[in-house]
Amino acid sequence: MKLWIDDYDLGLFKIQKKDEGLEVYFKDRMFNIFRIVRNGSLVGYYINMSSPVRKYMNKLEFTDYAIDICISPDGRYEILDMDEYEEFKYRIDDDENKKMLMEFEDIKKSLETGGIGYINDLLSVLLNN
Repeated sequence: MKLWIDDYDLGLFKIQKKDEGLEVYFKDRMFNIFRIVRNGSLVGYYINMSSPVRKYMNKLEFTDYAIDICISPDGRYEILDMDEYEEFKYRIDDDENKKMLMEFEDIKKSLETGGIGYINDLLSVLLNN
């Protein structure tokens, strides 16, 4: 479980230093997920659009593509840092950028149709395998 260095206001929810977090990274997907919990209750999810994770010298590494999705327990979501992505996108390989944007749109569509259940189901499958 991750503990936070500082408090963060993400708009839809706030992360407090005492909150616990589960980080899930993928070798074949263009994002990673943080599940934030406070006193046993879900605070929210934070999806970070990124390169697939890779292991380098016994450390996990990925490239953060700046786009983030903050998801509240009631299923509302907010896209964060698009302005940072607009400045950064020119440094991303074209094919990788297209793949990331396709996954970003797929996540948004899944959230719009399935709400937070999409994330819960995804993590449930991953954590039980």
